[in-house]
Amino acid sequence: MTGSTRRDLLAACGAGLAGLAGCSGLSPFEEREERVDTGRLDGDLATVALPASPYPVSVPASLGQRHRERARELLDGVPDSPSIPNAAVAQKLVEERDRAENSLESDGDGREEWPLNRLDGHRYDRSEAARVRSAYRAAVGEDDGDPLREYRRTVAASRGAFEGDLAYRASDPVTAVLAHEPVEELLAECRETNQPTPPYPDDPRTEPFRAGEAVGTVERGAAALGDARRLRERYLRAASDPTPQWDRLAVAAESLERALRFSQDRVEGYRDPGPDVFERDLDGTAARRLYADAARDLRTRTEETEAAVDDADFATAVLDAGQGLVALEVLTAVVMGIRDGEYQGDPSLSTVRSSAEASAAAVESALGTEPRGLAVRLCEPALFTHRYAVRSVARYEPDAAELLAEFRRAELLASAVPAATAFVVERLRDGETAQWDGDATRRSG
Repeated sequence: MTGSTRRDLLAACGAGLAGLAGCSGLSPFEEREERVDTGRLDGDLATVALPASPYPVSVPASLGQRHRERARELLDGVPDSPSIPNAAVAQKLVEERDRAENSLESDGDGREEWPLNRLDGHRYDRSEAARVRSAYRAAVGEDDGDPLREYRRTVAASRGAFEGDLAYRASDPVTAVLAHEPVEELLAECRETNQPTPPYPDDPRTEPFRAGEAVGTVERGAAALGDARRLRERYLRAASDPTPQWDRLAVAAESLERALRFSQDRVEGYRDPGPDVFERDLDGTAARRLYADAARDLRTRTEETEAAVDDADFATAVLDAGQGLVALEVLTAVVMGIRDGEYQGDPSLSTVRSSAEASAAAVESALGTEPRGLAVRLCEPALFTHRYAVRSVARYEPDAAELLAEFRRAELLASAVPAATAFVVERLRDGETAQWDGDATRRSG
C-alpha cells in the first residue's frame, strides 16, 4: 500500500480547496468585474454531520494516552533553556520544543474526527517529541546513530512477524476489509518510516535537526506498528467466530483492480486533462476545477489500487478500487456534462447554495447505504469534500465557481456510492462473477 491514508485523503481535499482561494485561472493581480461575495454564505450552507466511525469496534482512549505519555517523557528530556554554544541552534530548539509542547497540550482542540484519525494525531505528537529530543541530544554531543540502527532492526523484525500472521480473520469478507485496512495502513507507515530520508548524519552535532528528523521518523513508524498490533488484538477479542478471509480478499482485490482498469475506455483521452481537450475556454468556470479534480481522482485511485495489489495489501486494494470506481463515474459524468455545456455559466449565491443542498442530500443518502461501514468508507471523498467546502466559506472568501465545483463534485461522488458499494460486496462474495455496469452509477450534469 502506498499513500492511501485518511491523512492523504484530507490533504487531497485541502489541495482541491486551495483553488478556492485563488486558483481560478486569473492572475493574482486581476479580479472579475463582479466577484460574487461568497462570504455571505457563511452559516447559510447545508452541511453533513460526521457519521459514526466505520471501524468495526471502538478505539479506546488508552491507545492515544500511551502515545501522549511517551511524548511527555521525551519532551521532559529537553530543558526549557538548553545550554548550547550555538545560539541559533539553542533558539530553534526552544521554538521546536514549544511547538511540540503546544501540539501535545492542544490534543486536537475538540475537533470533530474519527478515533483513528485522532490516534494518528497522537502518533504525530510522539514523533515530534522524539525529533526535538534527539535534536537536543545531537546538539550537546550525544550520538544516537547506533541505538537508532538497532531500534530500526527491532522494529523491522517485529513488523515482519506481525505481517506474516495477517490472515484477515473476520466473520465475513466485508468486515475483514473494514477491520484490516487501517492495520495495513499502519504497517505501510511503519515500512515507509523505518528507513528515514535523509538518514541519521555521520556527525550529528553539526546537523542536529537532521538527526532529530531521522529519529522522529523512525519513532512514528514504531508507534504505528504498536497501534496496528493493538487494534488487531482488540478487534479479534470482540469478533464473533473470526475465520481467515485471505483468499476472498485476494481474489476480490485483484478482480476489482481489473474491473477498474478495464472500465476506463469510456474516458479515454480525458484521463490526463489538457487545456484544449474540450475545444473551448473553461478558464474561470466551475467546469475547469471540476474536470481537473475528477481526472486527478481517477488517476490517483487507479495508481493506489495497483500499488496495494502489488504489495498484497488486499483490504486496502478493495477500498481503493471501490473509490476508484466512484471516481470513474464522476469523471464520466463531468465529461458528458461539459460536452453538453454545463458547469460553464457565472454562478450566483443562490446557485452555490442550491448546489450545497443537493450535495448534502446526496451525501446523506449515500451514507445510508448498506452495508453501512463499507458505504461510509467509499463515501469519504464526497463527505470530506463537502465538509471542507462548507468550512472554507468561514475561513476565507472562495471563488464562487470553484466553490460550486466542489459541491457539484461531492454530489457526483456521493451519487456513485450505492452502486459501487453493491458491486464491491458482490466481488467479495462472488469473485469474478459480478460485472461492473458503469451506467448504474453514471449521472449526467
